[in-house]
Amino acid sequence: ARTPEETALSIAAEIVAARRGGTGLPLTGGAEPIHREPGPERRVVSRL
Repeated sequence: ARTPEETALSIAAEIVAARRGGTGLPLTGGAEPIHREPGPERRVVSRL
């Protein structure tokens, strides 16, 4: 990081990754989905 803003963004990204279980690996070239299936509290339910 070259500026205070870039440093702050880098720190924030590290915190988010740690809280959400991120690996820090690139998203390209992976065989697995990048998002987990939503839990029951996050599923969208359509109403008729």
